[in-house]
Amino acid sequence: MFEASPPQISTAQKEVYLAIQHSGVNRNYHLCDILEIKGKPDINLLRLAVQMVFTETEAIRVCFQPSQQTALPEQIVQSEPSGVEALEYIDLSDRADPKRACQTYIQAQIEQEMNPETGPLARFILICTAPDLYDFVELGSHLIIDEYTRRLISGRIVTIYNALYNGLPVKLAEYPPLETAAQADADYPGSPEMLKDRRYWLDYCAHLPEPVQLVPGDAPLTRLLRLRRVISGHLVTRLRTIATRHSLSMPELLMAACATYIYRTTGEPELVFGMPVAARQLKALHHIPAMVANILPLHLFLNHESTVLSVAVAVQRQLHSHLRHQTYRHAQLVQDLQEQRGNTPLFKILLNVAGYDQTTGFSETETRLRNQASGPADHLGIDIFDRNTDGSLEFGFNANGALFTQEDLNLHFQRFLTLLTRLADQPSMPVPSFSLFLDHEAERVYPCPATIARLPVFRESFQQSVNRYAGQTAIICGEQHISYQMLDDYADRLTGYLLSKNIAQNQCVAVLASRSLESIIAMTALFRLGICYVPVDPELPPERIEYILQDTDPALFLITDQTYYSCLLADKQCYLSVALLAHFTPPTQTLPAVDPFSLAYLIYTSGTTGQPKGIEVTHRNLVAIARSMIAAADILPGQRLLQFIAPGFDMSVLEFMMATLSGATLVIADKLSATPGKPLAQLLRQQQVGLLVMTPSLLACHQAEDFTPGTTILLGGEPCTATLLARFSHCRLLNVYGPAETSFSTSVNADFHAGDLSIGVPTANTRLYVVDPHQQLLPPGSWGELMIGGAGVARGYRNQPALTEEYFVPDLLNENETMYKVGDRVYFATDGKIYYQGRQDHQITIRGLRIEPDKIKNVMLSFAGVEDAVVLVKELRHGPVLTGYVAGQTIDTEDLRSWLSYHLPSYMVPAMIIPVQAFPLTINGKLAVRELPEPEPQKHSGQSKPAVMLTTPVS
Repeated sequence: MFEASPPQISTAQKEVYLAIQHSGVNRNYHLCDILEIKGKPDINLLRLAVQMVFTETEAIRVCFQPSQQTALPEQIVQSEPSGVEALEYIDLSDRADPKRACQTYIQAQIEQEMNPETGPLARFILICTAPDLYDFVELGSHLIIDEYTRRLISGRIVTIYNALYNGLPVKLAEYPPLETAAQADADYPGSPEMLKDRRYWLDYCAHLPEPVQLVPGDAPLTRLLRLRRVISGHLVTRLRTIATRHSLSMPELLMAACATYIYRTTGEPELVFGMPVAARQLKALHHIPAMVANILPLHLFLNHESTVLSVAVAVQRQLHSHLRHQTYRHAQLVQDLQEQRGNTPLFKILLNVAGYDQTTGFSETETRLRNQASGPADHLGIDIFDRNTDGSLEFGFNANGALFTQEDLNLHFQRFLTLLTRLADQPSMPVPSFSLFLDHEAERVYPCPATIARLPVFRESFQQSVNRYAGQTAIICGEQHISYQMLDDYADRLTGYLLSKNIAQNQCVAVLASRSLESIIAMTALFRLGICYVPVDPELPPERIEYILQDTDPALFLITDQTYYSCLLADKQCYLSVALLAHFTPPTQTLPAVDPFSLAYLIYTSGTTGQPKGIEVTHRNLVAIARSMIAAADILPGQRLLQFIAPGFDMSVLEFMMATLSGATLVIADKLSATPGKPLAQLLRQQQVGLLVMTPSLLACHQAEDFTPGTTILLGGEPCTATLLARFSHCRLLNVYGPAETSFSTSVNADFHAGDLSIGVPTANTRLYVVDPHQQLLPPGSWGELMIGGAGVARGYRNQPALTEEYFVPDLLNENETMYKVGDRVYFATDGKIYYQGRQDHQITIRGLRIEPDKIKNVMLSFAGVEDAVVLVKELRHGPVLTGYVAGQTIDTEDLRSWLSYHLPSYMVPAMIIPVQAFPLTINGKLAVRELPEPEPQKHSGQSKPAVMLTTPVS
């Protein structure tokens, strides 16, 4: 039976209802507290007390019926609870493990969907686990109750029970009608209070940063993970003493501790949290059981001088101000900021820290509360309750199951508890000084480097290949097929010539040659002798070639054509061809031993700003890394690898070493065949190439059918999108990560796919460090900057001591060696995997607004039809302009702009969007930024065809 006039639903209920409709499940919106009872409650009296609360409380008797007029439902108040008894009773005391059976049963009830149309949306269950042990379960939907209401109802049940138990008369409470909440909502808009609140929040949120998150990525909330723990004893006593001594409340201190933990975990100096509040400033709402709760943003700044006490004072100050304006709805605030922020959420992490007395229990029993469910968390929510007479603290971690694992939550709790323990001992210590490592964890995650015995160098390793595979084909160059024995003979003759010139180790020999048989012979001879190889691509601009040669001051120039370079001294030139090698004499003397610490090669960076930097790489770890790559790629003798990367880039050395040290065949691609797209695809088929190295930008120039199933592709040099990986899922894809400063491969992910975008495991004798801004090591579960140590770290930059000192710093675990500051921001997952998250220095500022191009790029890539994207700042006549370039099929730029506007703040939507059919590439296969078309003022014309087609590599 239903009451005639259904009360309107409150604004808070509308928000929850729409959220449930959007997610498709309501179990994530359940609230559940348990009153643990030690003693023997009178079950009949408790049943009567619950029945009386049902009778007097409209909120817990409602259900929702679809409305014929609006998308929102009508709220129907039932005359009695539907479908179940007011108090459900279950006896589990005869089970083998009653406590576990009880917990399993409660969890099942929490996970069970509540039907809003039929109810019940509130349940009370008494569970017996022993003659004198009971759990009183209070379970309800966030559609009808909030924490404030739960406390009212729970307290009311205890009050009625105790009165009945003591023989006292009890009257039904006269709560304001449920309609009161909706009426308060209706009276608020346009009121002086609302205008004042709105002005306060718009000012407060004018410069909020991007929301911080504990793990990368976003996903809809369908499965909610929960973790619950209780702490008590000396630690809690110490925290209370600190709070009292510094005139802080426990919630203020604990919120500061949470902020400290998130700061140490993410390294972000500006944090914004969502903070649940009662939102009951209006007198009419003080005593009504209803759902009216709200969430407010809390913006905190931390730096290297911050302490948990200074953060707590900031929390205290803001809470004092915020709570005066807590009625203004979070959903309305998001709508107000739509133009400024798009659909970017104000926060992703919720902090719910509540302290209140719960001293009243059932007569002649001992009771304590514990929370089991506290509502949804799209990313992460942290609950801390300080409400039990024993002084204990309840901790709850709630997380999106598509982003976190249960192990993640457990580890974060352990780290947070470690932090609490340490700050309780030293509350005045600067926040950056607190370590998040668990006891003995740092030694396990970052073990001290083992002493490295003498590592193999190329000469002896290549000789093993010659001995094993002498008659097998080592090189294919056009119609030429060169065996390992022939390659060894050619290299031997060039070695004799080099020795006759008295060229010593650490001296440079420049090889000015395109991909060719001669360039492979030169590499073989130079690496065998231990002389420094300087590859110079003849197609580089002449001024760059001249700079490289002047910077390296080679003892000899090996050239493969008669092109004249002004900086080449005639007496230092050697024209190299296979025919002329027949006239060279092999060495008769024993070759000098190769010093592993001598220079192996000098590679020059792209030099997009300023002069290129020459990276001095030693022989020490090249063979070991190459063997790591051979093992990761499962390269077998006789397998065909493509020599595809242009000379002058370190991945060309990797191609060479992977082939010659495994007995594989290196197929040299000429200029025409190396053209991305159909020419390259034809070469791969004709030569039956099974493995090649390329950048994602080059791969994007191809279609899936260009590669036969099972082709192994090593991707490196730049990030790769999940969309691109999916297109070539029929191939075996590896992620090869590593800057040139660390010997062509630092780590490798041998199973690279959309589900695992990590950089993989370190190659031989390589150490990966994730550090904070103060170069302190960070544990798994943190965000930080990547540092690379180990035997593969280069000496430094040629003739640039200041730059070398800046980027090659003492190793954190071995001060006698150096490590390289990569400048890449990474996420160090709790399972030990490391995920590239962009450059540390990629954040830009336009008109005082901080912009992250990688974030804009990711939103672009999520738009249907966009296969690749890049975001740049272009200088136009009227100032800097954010410009987006997109590659793909025909793209409707207006639709894309709308998509960006929905997901991003307005200041992060590119002013210009320029479609291209494919991105221009440099000769090493990376994006040629300078070759992108310059933006011109655009008229929004809807569908756009590619403005430019640039697929040929440019210098």
